Amino acid sequence: PEQRGPHFLALGFPAGVPEGLTERLAAKQVHVSLRGTSLRVTPHLYNNEADRAALIEVLRTICRRLLAAKTEVPDLVAIDRAG
Repeated sequence: PEQRGPHFLALGFPAGVPEGLTERLAAKQVHVSLRGTSLRVTPHLYNNEADRAALIEVLRTICRRLLAAKTEVPDLVAIDRAG
Protein backbone atom coordinates (compact mmCIF):
# COMPACT_ATOMS: atom_id res chain seq x y z
CA PRO A 1 0.00 0.00 0.00
CA GLU A 2 0.96 3.60 -0.57
CA GLN A 3 2.76 5.14 2.42
CA ARG A 4 1.98 8.71 3.48
CA GLY A 5 2.89 10.73 6.54
CA PRO A 6 -0.26 11.03 8.69
CA HIS A 7 0.82 14.48 9.85
CA PHE A 8 1.07 15.98 6.34
CA LEU A 9 -1.87 18.24 5.49
CA ALA A 10 -2.59 20.20 2.34
CA LEU A 11 -4.87 23.22 2.11
CA GLY A 12 -6.16 23.54 -1.43
CA PHE A 13 -6.42 26.90 -3.19
CA PRO A 14 -8.04 26.12 -6.57
CA ALA A 15 -7.56 29.71 -7.79
CA GLY A 16 -3.94 29.73 -6.62
CA VAL A 17 -2.29 30.39 -3.30
CA PRO A 18 -2.91 34.02 -2.25
CA GLU A 19 0.00 36.33 -2.90
CA GLY A 20 2.17 36.85 0.16
CA LEU A 21 0.66 34.01 2.19
CA THR A 22 3.85 32.05 2.76
CA GLU A 23 5.75 35.24 3.60
CA ARG A 24 3.11 36.31 6.14
CA LEU A 25 3.22 32.88 7.72
CA ALA A 26 7.03 32.92 7.86
CA ALA A 27 6.92 36.32 9.56
CA LYS A 28 4.91 34.60 12.32
CA GLN A 29 7.49 31.78 12.43
CA VAL A 30 5.04 29.38 10.71
CA HIS A 31 6.93 27.56 7.99
CA VAL A 32 5.00 25.78 5.26
CA SER A 33 5.73 24.79 1.69
CA LEU A 34 3.90 25.19 -1.60
CA ARG A 35 2.89 22.19 -3.65
CA GLY A 36 1.21 23.42 -6.82
CA THR A 37 -2.01 25.13 -5.70
CA SER A 38 -1.79 23.64 -2.21
CA LEU A 39 -0.17 24.81 0.98
CA ARG A 40 1.54 21.91 2.74
CA VAL A 41 1.43 22.03 6.53
CA THR A 42 3.39 19.42 8.47
CA PRO A 43 2.86 19.85 12.21
CA HIS A 44 5.14 17.87 14.48
CA LEU A 45 5.71 17.10 18.14
CA TYR A 46 7.59 20.34 18.75
CA ASN A 47 4.68 22.51 17.51
CA ASN A 48 2.49 24.01 20.20
CA GLU A 49 -0.76 25.93 20.63
CA ALA A 50 0.93 29.23 19.74
CA ASP A 51 2.08 27.75 16.41
CA ARG A 52 -1.44 26.56 15.62
CA ALA A 53 -2.91 29.94 16.59
CA ALA A 54 -0.43 31.78 14.34
CA LEU A 55 -1.36 29.58 11.36
CA ILE A 56 -5.09 30.11 11.92
CA GLU A 57 -4.67 33.88 12.47
CA VAL A 58 -2.86 34.40 9.16
CA LEU A 59 -5.30 32.17 7.25
CA ARG A 60 -8.26 34.10 8.70
CA THR A 61 -6.68 37.43 7.77
CA ILE A 62 -6.01 36.29 4.20
CA CYS A 63 -9.53 34.88 3.79
CA ARG A 64 -11.11 38.09 5.10
CA ARG A 65 -9.03 40.09 2.64
CA LEU A 66 -10.11 37.82 -0.22
CA LEU A 67 -13.76 38.13 0.81
CA ALA A 68 -13.48 41.92 0.94
CA ALA A 69 -11.98 41.89 -2.56
CA LYS A 70 -14.68 39.44 -3.70
CA THR A 71 -11.98 37.04 -4.81
CA GLU A 72 -12.50 33.29 -4.73
CA VAL A 73 -11.92 32.12 -1.18
CA PRO A 74 -10.26 28.74 -0.71
CA ASP A 75 -12.27 25.93 0.84
CA LEU A 76 -10.23 25.55 4.01
CA VAL A 77 -12.65 22.96 5.31
CA ALA A 78 -11.56 20.54 2.60
CA ILE A 79 -8.20 19.50 3.98
CA ASP A 80 -6.60 16.58 2.20
CA ARG A 81 -3.48 14.66 3.01
CA ALA A 82 -0.63 15.88 0.82
CA GLY A 83 0.71 13.53 -1.77
